[in-house]
Amino acid sequence: MVFDAQCITLHHLGVVMSEVIRTTVPVPVAVHQAFKRLADAQGISLGRAMSNWLTDTADTAEMVAAQMVKAKAEPVRVLRELQLMAEGSVDTAGSLIERMRAMEKQLSDPLYPPLCNTGGKVPKNPKKPNSPSRREKP
Repeated sequence: MVFDAQCITLHHLGVVMSEVIRTTVPVPVAVHQAFKRLADAQGISLGRAMSNWLTDTADTAEMVAAQMVKAKAEPVRVLRELQLMAEGSVDTAGSLIERMRAMEKQLSDPLYPPLCNTGGKVPKNPKKPNSPSRREKP
């Protein structure tokens, strides 16, 4: 509780402390480089980029922490909940893929070139499936 005592002492001296706590966190080089690129892209300091990221994901960290505490108390129940969540995600992804395939069939132009060697060009007037090919002509 040294921090509390310091805050009280500084408060009595007229110094207003923010609710921001500075901390040192060791990270692997790859993580440091990733956040450095993020900071450079945003035009902010490395510390600010990490702070923003952690602030934005704090709710998720709280949820994970709560699940971990619950898992220690009731591991079987939490495992069942996670399985149900995973099954729900698979079902949702499956229905989304089906909807996208149905939407693609409604398009006049395909979304991707055919698998044959066309150099990536999509034919403007694709052949009809029932039309005879050149080889079938007598």
